[in-house]
Amino acid sequence: MKNRITTLLVAVAALGAAWSMPASAQHIGMLYGIKAVEGELIARSLDLSDSQPPREYGKLPERADERLTAIFQRKDRGIGAVRTLIKPRSQYRASVRLLGIPERLVNATSADVTGLSSSYAISSVLIPQAGPPLALVAHHSDTPPFWLANVDLDSGKIGIISLTLNPITRYSHLTQCPDARIYAVSMAPQYDVRMVQFDLGRQQALRLAQIKLGGEALHTEIKSLACGPTGIVYALADPAHSGSNSLFTVDLATGTMTLLRPFDVDRMIFVR
Repeated sequence: MKNRITTLLVAVAALGAAWSMPASAQHIGMLYGIKAVEGELIARSLDLSDSQPPREYGKLPERADERLTAIFQRKDRGIGAVRTLIKPRSQYRASVRLLGIPERLVNATSADVTGLSSSYAISSVLIPQAGPPLALVAHHSDTPPFWLANVDLDSGKIGIISLTLNPITRYSHLTQCPDARIYAVSMAPQYDVRMVQFDLGRQQALRLAQIKLGGEALHTEIKSLACGPTGIVYALADPAHSGSNSLFTVDLATGTMTLLRPFDVDRMIFVR
């Protein structure tokens, strides 16, 4: 295990020094990410079509009593951040904060998700190609059981979808590929980290391959997930416990995760 971590650290360091290397033609699209650090939200973007380092757009203050849980892009190009309020005796735990458009970070409006009681929050939001926004709902501590739901981001209303999820499994990071398939990450006890596909038509959650790194099962958390314009699934993770996240590709068929390049954000999405 120690040798594998050392190898990962060396690989990440090598990537950081290799910005002049040509980017693979299959990796295209603009990733937008938010990092929460020392009371601030830092916005960064990464253009996968070139080898330039991430670009920083600006910073916004973050309250001490909130936790960044997800980001999403609305159909009007606006960026939204999902927050979980951790202050004791909060009436509502889930809150959505608008952050402007990708090119301009602004401190815009904020609204509570009023359709949930004080015990529950949202851990992920997806604005799908068709249909209402989707969300993963669970206890505000982000622990099972989880439910998939429709959420009205204007009224704050929640409608649970009749799709059965494993009651001892943690689900996170909704994303949709260009073929309209919806994916997320599932993590069962003992760090059984897998990809999962949500089939809304059949109301099924399909377990896919276990995620592996270097030929071994992954035993760390996936921090974020995003599907690119060419259908490649990307994940944020820090398997070497370096304190800085990197970008990986995930093979849906085999679960193999491959290191691509550094991208130190906590949550990410592809933006239009």
